[in-house]
Order: sequence, then C-alpha cells, then structure tokens
Amino acid sequence: MTKQQYIQIVQYQLNGLDVKDVSDALVYLNEYFEEAGPEHEQDVIAELGAPEKYAAIIRADLAANVPPRIPNAARQPQPQSAHSAWKTIGVIVLGIFALPIALPLAIAALALVFAAIVTVLALLFSLGMVLLALILAFFLCVYQFVMTLGTDFMVSIFLLGIILTSVGAVILVFLAIGWIVKVGFPALSRGIARLYRKLRNRGE
Repeated sequence: MTKQQYIQIVQYQLNGLDVKDVSDALVYLNEYFEEAGPEHEQDVIAELGAPEKYAAIIRADLAANVPPRIPNAARQPQPQSAHSAWKTIGVIVLGIFALPIALPLAIAALALVFAAIVTVLALLFSLGMVLLALILAFFLCVYQFVMTLGTDFMVSIFLLGIILTSVGAVILVFLAIGWIVKVGFPALSRGIARLYRKLRNRGE
C-alpha cells in the first residue's frame, strides 16, 4: 500500500465528519509521512496500523476533544444533546477497540463503560416506572375523590391531600428524568471521554 492509497482510505473512512476536522487530520497525516521520508513510507504505515483503525482513532479523538493526533487544540467543548451524547459514546467505544492497548485493559474499560450505561438506563427505567405508578395513583385518587365528594368530608380531604402530593411527586420525577436526559447523558459521555484519553495516553 502506498502513502496516497493509505490517505485516501483514511479520508473515505472519515466521510461525514466536519470538513475542517477531516482536512486537519489529513494534513497532519500527510506531514507525518513527509517527515519520515519516502524511504520510510512503509514503516509509517506499519506504525499507524490499518487505515480503518487509524480513522477510528481519529473519530474517537474528535468525539473526546483530544488534540494530539489532530491539531485542534483551540476546539471548545460544545453542549451536547442526549442524541449526540449517545453518538459520542458509541464513537469512543469503537475508538477503544482501535487503541494499541492490552486486550485485558480494553475489556476492563469496556466493562466499566457498559456498567455505567446500564446504571444510567436502569435509573431512567426506575424513574419511568415510578412516574407511571404516580400517574395511576393520581387518577385513582381523583376518581375516589369524585365518588366520595359530598358524602364523607374527611375522606375527601384526605384524598385531596394525596392528589396534591401525587402532583408534586410527578413534577419532581419529571424534573429528575429531564435532568438525566439533559445533564446525565452528556456527563456520562464526558466521563467516558476522560477514560478514553487516559487509555490512549497509556497506549502511547
């Protein structure tokens, strides 16, 4: 494989990323080849590994805002939606597979990432079940309140208190779910990005 073929494959694998990011990565890659010289072209290819693997590392670096392989130190972290956070996590997980680190370390890192994701999803599922139970309790209490209204004053007051408490609890659960979606998922992706950076530094 020649230098030009290697760069073309990397460029193809980076299709869909920001044009400037791809341009910076390819400029860096081309300069790396030129610094080594034509006589060491195959050595550079052997050092970088398969072009698909190198492209996966670049994608993970961009997702984790890691500058060493791509000169984008001025890049500022952007706010992430839940959708982009999941995309970032997926890209970084693929990047971990491409890192030149020992297999047990990669498995341990992926297990940690999997445990964190499962924990967040389990928490979200639990809050969803609590929300569903509160909504059912709310409607049941409203029905009972309407049925007892005018017949048993004390029971009606009691049910009204439960109804108001249910409304407050539903609001709190909604806020908790919103916090997980808007803050928890981006925080999880940032944590995985920090883990990726540590693994990458160790691999180098």
